[in-house]
Amino acid sequence: MNESISNLYGFPGEFEESLIRRISGILQIKFEEHSSGYWGDYWIFVDDSMEDNNIRIYLNKDPMFDPKLAPQEDKFFEFEHKDCETLLELYGPITWVTEVESLLQRIENIKLIKTEY
Repeated sequence: MNESISNLYGFPGEFEESLIRRISGILQIKFEEHSSGYWGDYWIFVDDSMEDNNIRIYLNKDPMFDPKLAPQEDKFFEFEHKDCETLLELYGPITWVTEVESLLQRIENIKLIKTEY
């Protein structure tokens, strides 16, 4: 059995849709655009050939944040990395995540924020 892992990456600076196109080109995949009350606008790739493998790109801003009800740090999903307006979550077996991660290193300024097993 191959253990699964979740890596979260950040991209410093403002969000640009061209980043999604760049990631799509490097990984040779197509993202589907979605929107939800929890995530806001986000883009996802689900690998149908391997259950539970996915890549999600979303903004580091909580769409449910209300400054009247919550402290300012709750405005961000990752407050410690508020300089990264764009986040990318990579989830799947360690071997797949490692393979995808090696391709993502072609993108300037990408930084690993956290890893969860």
